[in-house]
Amino acid sequence: MSGFIAQGKVDRGDDEKGDVASAVSVALARLAPIIAGQFVKIDVSVRPGLSVRMRGHVLAGMLEELLAVALRAAPASRLLLTAAAHGDQVYVGVTDDMPVADAALRQGQIRTLAERAAMRGDALVVDVHPGEGTTMTLRLAAAIA
Repeated sequence: MSGFIAQGKVDRGDDEKGDVASAVSVALARLAPIIAGQFVKIDVSVRPGLSVRMRGHVLAGMLEELLAVALRAAPASRLLLTAAAHGDQVYVGVTDDMPVADAALRQGQIRTLAERAAMRGDALVVDVHPGEGTTMTLRLAAAIA
């Protein structure tokens, strides 16, 4: 198992809320032709009512990029996209079932996204489990109700 974490701390300075379920829907809709063309099955489990301190269109873009990396890495495969709150954070995970994954390659593919997340005070963690698959988890600050 190998892991990669990019994280940072900043004052966000904005009160925008992004609805996670809506952002997931937008990202999946944008990627629909690729998903269909590669015959990828994506199971989605997003807890209703989750929101993060990020504009919705920015969140949708980040999720689209994260999913695109997984789709390029795991064609003709299955993906699981999950989102749940834990304390004052929301974890959005994308897990593929590719048993032979190159940790360095995957980390390189998400480096720019990880750096952008870190600049916001968020984090992107990649865990490659040889023989099982890879999970990429975006950790975001939950919006205050």
